[in-house]
Amino acid sequence: MRGLYERISPRERRLATGAASVILIGLVYLLALQAFARLDALDLEIEGLQQDLLYAARLAEQAEGVDAVFDAIAAEHSSQWSQEEIHDRLRREISRLAAKNAPPQGEVAPQGSPMLVDIRSLPSGLLDEGGEGYRQYHIEFRTEPAPIQNLAVFLERLQESPQALRIDRVDLKRPPQAGLFTATIAVTRTVIDDAAPGGGAPGPAPAPAQMDAPAPAANRARNPSFEQWDGDEAGFPEWQSEGLVLTQGTTHASDGAACLAAHARQPGGILFQLHELEAGATYDLYADILATGRAQLSATLDESGAPLESPVELDADGARYRYHVRFTVPGAPGTRVLLRAPCIVLEGDGKSLFLDNVVLMAGEV
Repeated sequence: MRGLYERISPRERRLATGAASVILIGLVYLLALQAFARLDALDLEIEGLQQDLLYAARLAEQAEGVDAVFDAIAAEHSSQWSQEEIHDRLRREISRLAAKNAPPQGEVAPQGSPMLVDIRSLPSGLLDEGGEGYRQYHIEFRTEPAPIQNLAVFLERLQESPQALRIDRVDLKRPPQAGLFTATIAVTRTVIDDAAPGGGAPGPAPAPAQMDAPAPAANRARNPSFEQWDGDEAGFPEWQSEGLVLTQGTTHASDGAACLAAHARQPGGILFQLHELEAGATYDLYADILATGRAQLSATLDESGAPLESPVELDADGARYRYHVRFTVPGAPGTRVLLRAPCIVLEGDGKSLFLDNVVLMAGEV
């Protein structure tokens, strides 16, 4: 090889040296890109672990208060109660909450006390086993005509009762020209069979949620739980992004074992999925998101980027929330429109976002 180099002309030597230099510089550049990408991924992972640590510290601070609340609720439950005992305790609780000046928990309103809402009768309900460790008692009753403000306060009291009451349905009726409403209310009481060992809560509380998850049967989102990851392309199949570094995270997964972790390399980084939807139809979009900086969630037109509804501002407090966006597809009926749903914009440079459990489904009218 050395002899060949000495036999070529000086001009050819210079060309060979230049070519070798270009190749060497290219290799160094590629290695540097890989190193920077790896550093970005490690920074993102460290930030996720820091958020987990902060979240765990907050839970530890709240543990004593949570245990006290759980003990108070557990005192209102027993696996030994019969259906009649559950009904009797629920009847007394509803009567207590219906009083205008509700007495403390465990006490009964005095006879003849003014009522917030009047309930003439409380028919027997239905008890089912519910699931392992709990039973459910379903009951439906009707109130006498009352102002809508009184009904609103009564419903709020039902939801805050330590008897773990859930309002399944409320039907309001008002005669023409009348100002009072009659309410038919369906309530479910959950009876816990066994409290957690040591009197504490049975496990860590779930992440705060702004909206219950819908049934996944009609989910139109593709790769919604981010279990599919393309290592060669450094991205998630079916998802597109601009100005973001994407990695597959696990620390903030809410559905399955993985989630999408995005790190903004510039202001205005965008993450979206394209859908061709029917014009005139209404859709509901749900997503579990943890953001560390200002960000927005919306559904937008693909070409113009115009949002169909006002974008939802994401909370940037490092906690995970479940967000909901409802939108109606514009255009003439019978046509289909290309949309970005969801479309998430990270407004701050260097900020991060974790996304999981995306649901896009046709909305109910």
